[in-house]
Amino acid sequence: MLGEIGGEDSLRALRQFAQSAGRLEQMVAEKAIAAIEARLAQAPSASPSAPKTPAATEATGPKTRTWRDSSGRFEIEATFAGFSAGKVVLQKKDGKRIAVPLERLSKEDQAYVEQQRPSPFE
Repeated sequence: MLGEIGGEDSLRALRQFAQSAGRLEQMVAEKAIAAIEARLAQAPSASPSAPKTPAATEATGPKTRTWRDSSGRFEIEATFAGFSAGKVVLQKKDGKRIAVPLERLSKEDQAYVEQQRPSPFE
């Protein structure tokens, strides 16, 4: 069931569960993880990982900002479009999307992503 309806929060919980589960439960969890990741990768910006903050609602539109890598040598103007499988999805002004591993972003950008991600208690 989680493979059909689960989102980012389900992925985190399933990954944690799989680390301590028995082999059969681990296989079931991995199957659900794969199904969720595949569904999230195909979903447009309306995915469960889309930001749920006033700054990113349709009424105000997503906030364009300058994103920097951890070395400080690269930067891009883009909006936060989601988070899936450890990667931040950024949408450039031309509409193209790129996925960047969270750890490759600056500490400030990593903190921004954490603020945009929905709370597991919502």
